[in-house]
Amino acid sequence: MNPQLILLISLISCLIVTACQALTDDEITSEWNTFLERTKKSYRSPVEASRRLAIFKENLETIESHNALFEQGKVTYKMAVTQFTDLTKEEFSQYVNKFKLSQRPKQSENIYKANPNLTVAAEIDWRNYGAVTYVKNQGQCGSCWSFSATGSMEGQSALVNGQPLVLSEQNLIDCATSQYENYGCNGGNMDGAFEYVSYYGIDSEEDYPYLEYQSDCEQRESVFRIRSYADIEHNEQSLQQAVSEIGPISIGIDATNELQNYASGILIDQTCSQQVNHGVLVVGYGSEGGYDYWIIKNSWGDYWGESGYFRLIRNYNACGITLMASYPII
Repeated sequence: MNPQLILLISLISCLIVTACQALTDDEITSEWNTFLERTKKSYRSPVEASRRLAIFKENLETIESHNALFEQGKVTYKMAVTQFTDLTKEEFSQYVNKFKLSQRPKQSENIYKANPNLTVAAEIDWRNYGAVTYVKNQGQCGSCWSFSATGSMEGQSALVNGQPLVLSEQNLIDCATSQYENYGCNGGNMDGAFEYVSYYGIDSEEDYPYLEYQSDCEQRESVFRIRSYADIEHNEQSLQQAVSEIGPISIGIDATNELQNYASGILIDQTCSQQVNHGVLVVGYGSEGGYDYWIIKNSWGDYWGESGYFRLIRNYNACGITLMASYPII
């Protein structure tokens, strides 16, 4: 990692520790009630509810102190209450890692590599071209891989076929199973989903709606099929060129810790690793305030992040962003 970035991260860590601000009981109660109303959460007992409130309060204080630093220009992103604010960092990490992305035994025969003679766009946002559907929510099912896969297929349908479609994650969860190294709500991978769709096609979300659990496979009426898929060489130059040339790209990242209470801005995460555990979708990239960033669509609903999206620092292979990048070929 760039020494200047390491120095910035170290400075941020020190500042966060020293920037605490106290919240009143009324403020905490108001935030807690809003949280419960928005998330529709309930707890097994008063004891559990009290424990969750204590964790929420601690996280809320961290959010407030972090955001004070943001207002001073000392950090690059804001925090906010999310559906995960009643979890400890360890619990959030366990939640993400419970549904690990599964690695395929080998890469696709099609490998996308950067062409040094190709000029890429300085910035691109495929949301502006009708290539990205609305933000979805995987809920408690570890089906991130299916949302990432449908996202890149929806993009190709719109950009190549000129046919905007909303595709069915449930179809993949139920049907693209263990022979494709996918395990329904217990994790999977995007390449296996693409391989399944190359054989059988995929239904629309309207015809095969999301259940948030794995059910029996009922292939109904395929509306989209691909020929194959390609894996992208493990570097950000190739990934940037693919996003610029191809469209939205399926990727895997390490989603632990700092994404828990992310709200907006460019995420520089000093805690994430190169061990990918969450499937998401790169829909563009750009630059702001001297920082290059990726625009990433998540599957945690539009209550989280920048209306369901986040921006991640670019050109540092942050959080393993290049290690599981692929796209469908139609």
